[in-house]
Amino acid sequence: GVVASCVAARSVAELRSRPQSGRMRVMIVGDSFAPKVDGPRFFAECVIKQLVQDGHDVHVYCSNGDACIGPELHGASVTRGAGIQVFPTHSVTMPSIKFIGAVVRYKPDVVHLLDVHPGCIGFLLLCCLLSTPTVISHHSRIDLYSVGPRE
Repeated sequence: GVVASCVAARSVAELRSRPQSGRMRVMIVGDSFAPKVDGPRFFAECVIKQLVQDGHDVHVYCSNGDACIGPELHGASVTRGAGIQVFPTHSVTMPSIKFIGAVVRYKPDVVHLLDVHPGCIGFLLLCCLLSTPTVISHHSRIDLYSVGPRE
């Protein structure tokens, strides 16, 4: 708790010290994109569309399991990296050297991690090492998916 609070405070301070043009560079990292069909995908695509519409520069980092995503998604540029296939239409995005390269090239003001899974620890550590402010949001009910059938 204390370490996370210190990291968050440092990230906010760094973000505030950057020149403000009114336009943010947002990197969205996740695996809730087409062909997957669920609430998190709907949320992610709505966020991307709204940020682009508001004039922000958006970059998506997602796993290579989402083959129908090209170099652009709703006005956001896309880097496809490593993932672990868990279902035919779903790959969990994992941190890799390609992610570090994308952050260094793209220079985001903030990274938004769209889901909570073990790989997020790696993304958080890399963002911390790269002094990049990071937020995580979670849009699934893990408790419903992680238990057996209810009687």
